Amino acid sequence: MNLQQVVVALEKTFAEEKIRFGYRRALVFWYDSEKAFVDSIDEIVNGLKGVKLLRLDIESQLGAKVLLEIDDRENSYLVYAPLAQPSQAEIEQDWLYSTRAYSRMFYAEETSLVIEEFGLVSAHWREFLRQRLAFFRAQERRESLKKLGVDDRVAPEDFDLRLMAATLKADYAEIFQILPRIFNGFIVDDEVSFESMSKSFQRFVDFGISESFWRTIEKSFGYSGDDLADFLRRLFVTDFARSLKADLPKTLQNLVLPKAESAAFLSAWRNHTQFSADYRLIADTLESELNLNEKMHELHAEDLREVQTFKAVEISILREIRDELLKPAAEIPFDRLKQILDARRSSFWAQNKDEKFAPAIEALNSALELFRLRLRYDKGFGFTSREEMFLAYAEELIGLTSFTGCFTKTIV
Repeated sequence: MNLQQVVVALEKTFAEEKIRFGYRRALVFWYDSEKAFVDSIDEIVNGLKGVKLLRLDIESQLGAKVLLEIDDRENSYLVYAPLAQPSQAEIEQDWLYSTRAYSRMFYAEETSLVIEEFGLVSAHWREFLRQRLAFFRAQERRESLKKLGVDDRVAPEDFDLRLMAATLKADYAEIFQILPRIFNGFIVDDEVSFESMSKSFQRFVDFGISESFWRTIEKSFGYSGDDLADFLRRLFVTDFARSLKADLPKTLQNLVLPKAESAAFLSAWRNHTQFSADYRLIADTLESELNLNEKMHELHAEDLREVQTFKAVEISILREIRDELLKPAAEIPFDRLKQILDARRSSFWAQNKDEKFAPAIEALNSALELFRLRLRYDKGFGFTSREEMFLAYAEELIGLTSFTGCFTKTIV
């Protein structure tokens, strides 16, 4: 046990006791039955301002009572005893029973220190915190928890969310903030591996909050297992399924989660400045694992128009549009292809400069407009005057040059 933690807890206890009664002094009793601090008690009291030490293993009970209630009613005292606290059966021989009744008891075991530090009053917190003590053994984590805010009114499940957020240094105690940091633990040196437990999640196990995490996951997403990689896989497939305008390939249908929260989470993750790169790495890994490139042949660009889950979707859409543009001009569905291209301009993968999808979209759009304009003049030009020809060029035919130039530029 860190002595500084004990000093801080005692300082808080004395301050609260003075405020509680409006007294100039406070009396705090500490029964240390295990004698864990008998060799450190002088050092501890030296760290307390304006507090005197009274040891019940040195002073008699009667002498202590006379001192505290007659001889010195001005100073604050820490009444320390490396003994067990007197039981109810010992009341008749307990000279300090009435003094303790209006004083404050202090307990230096870890759970009590945490309760004191965070001002938790309700009895249910003792067992709750005892199971999570490993979390509180680092000052940095305790300070992070304080910033997130905890008090006696917080529900246990919300307290656990705050413990998770503080463990991972998240700004808010929200599952959308926690999950990207958990999944980041699968990435080492830009390589994704699901073979072992996420490093981040291992800390949840160590701190006794992993079961609470899975309860939150089931409540939020409808996932009832406890396999992080399996949950991650199902999140991606569910997002894919909910944006798809066709039936999901049969081999993926058993992976869909029952709640729509998956799509909202993946959208937030993709667009998170800090974690979007993690999303791309994991999406690429899952895409390969699920053999998505092969399954894309079962789907059409119109069906995939709103899907942003995997890079394979972008590739499949652009390939189909390319193939459509290679047909005879009269058979090309220009308006439908134009709508799809316009929709894909704002997709996650097109917005990422490293992926090179944006130039491909612009090149296909230029080719589309060029072929559409060429089809309009399929029978040649029939201008009746130079003025008419000039106006047609200025208003429309210039596209033959500009669309060709744009296509060439983006391809190069």
